[in-house]
Amino acid sequence: MSRHQSLIWLYPTLLYLACGEGPSGGTARLARDSAGVRIIDVSLPQWRPGEEWLLNPDPTVVIGGGDSERDQLFRVGGAVRLGDGTLVIANLGSSELRYHDSSGQWFRNGGRPGEGPGEFGIGTGPWSLGKLPADTVVAWDFGNLRLSLFDRRGDFVSSATLRPKQGTALRFAGVLSDGGIVVYTDPLIEAAIRGGHPVGKVFRDTLKYQLYSSDGVWSRDIAALPGAERWTFEWSGQIQQTQRPFGRAPSTTVGNGSFYYTSGDGYDILRFNVGGRLEAIMRIRSETRNLGRQDISDFIQDRMAAAPDTPADRHAWRSLLDNAPFPEQLPAFDGLKVDQLGNLWARLYSTPSDSAATWMVLGPDEGLLGRVAMPLALRPYEIGVDYVLGAWRDTADVEYVRMYRIMK
Repeated sequence: MSRHQSLIWLYPTLLYLACGEGPSGGTARLARDSAGVRIIDVSLPQWRPGEEWLLNPDPTVVIGGGDSERDQLFRVGGAVRLGDGTLVIANLGSSELRYHDSSGQWFRNGGRPGEGPGEFGIGTGPWSLGKLPADTVVAWDFGNLRLSLFDRRGDFVSSATLRPKQGTALRFAGVLSDGGIVVYTDPLIEAAIRGGHPVGKVFRDTLKYQLYSSDGVWSRDIAALPGAERWTFEWSGQIQQTQRPFGRAPSTTVGNGSFYYTSGDGYDILRFNVGGRLEAIMRIRSETRNLGRQDISDFIQDRMAAAPDTPADRHAWRSLLDNAPFPEQLPAFDGLKVDQLGNLWARLYSTPSDSAATWMVLGPDEGLLGRVAMPLALRPYEIGVDYVLGAWRDTADVEYVRMYRIMK
């Protein structure tokens, strides 16, 4: 049996061990070892009253919503901040990178639509954005399976095209500190090839995470891990599939020389090293939350706003929503980020009835520091030493990129 196969078989056992009894009190965490993998029980927060981190409610920089084309954003795929304060935005709608100064003023573009070096496929890139040492910006084009590198001035440096096994569709998860590229198989495309799932069935495909070298050559399989919960239904004579309402879904991030994964099932976070090997499982002590009736009611009301126009179709749409497979419990997490100090941020699953998004912060030693509240509408792309940079939409669905100050 290969090391990769051993890891896949080992994973359920490790999760079982991580769910055992943890520390009874007095310490922030308790580390154990199992088959060479550290099991870390995380409990009491370390911040004392008055030491908490807070997000300033007023953004320091706002980009988007202007009158000119260069001041408007469409389908933002990511954003990073460079050492001199330059803000780089992946604007998928125009297939280019937007470079703004520290105050948010645009000054140039990087990349353009096309198929050549330094160019992005229309509608396929730049899909995601990352940053390597020396302020090198990395942008992913999923249609061409290509990772392009740009310097701090927005000039094209180089690119790497992944060469996957035949017939395998890939999605981007992140770039490690040594340039290694983490991707995973796309279950939706592969499900279409296989013919899908029976009507009414809730299913969860397996995501196969893989590691490629910085030049696009396959390096190794990392692990086969649960994907998002989905369900199939019939509409207008066709079988459709969508994500299960309030369903569990994985979250991933890279940073601090590691790749992190959580399934959404429980408060367990897996940490893989730069070589793609499982090193630790962190289990954060937090109570599971039940799905409330108001959450379901709000969900149905929101989806009815997009219902078809005819009375018969609206009735059928409402019947479909009423019989949707709502779970009894909410997922655990729905987001992961690593900040520039090496702290791991994990977002508790948010519902529309929540007043803010709650992020748990774990220090570099994997002890729980505390919780930070963020606006529900903010989707963080980068967390710095003292700022959060992310996408935000107003009530009219206009896109912005905002930066907020973290007050420590």
